[in-house]
Amino acid sequence: QWLFSGLAEAGLPVICIETRHTKAFLEAQPNKSDPIDARGIAQMMRVNLFRPVHVKTLTSQKRRALLTARKLLQDKAIAIQNDIRGLLR
Repeated sequence: QWLFSGLAEAGLPVICIETRHTKAFLEAQPNKSDPIDARGIAQMMRVNLFRPVHVKTLTSQKRRALLTARKLLQDKAIAIQNDIRGLLR
């Protein structure tokens, strides 16, 4: 996200692409290496064979992270309560 935001703020055109679609496209290549993958992604972009995805705002991502952390803490608290309840029986 920080890379996307930084490039967008610099006024550069930024497109995030669907990873599953890209993976399927790159798996058609017989040899796998970083330079070959980079060449394949560049080819996808040149011939317009990519699926752009929406990038959530930084505020939205922070909110989601807080909700995820809260859910994790709630689950841990419930697990501890259940462990203590089980030990006391």
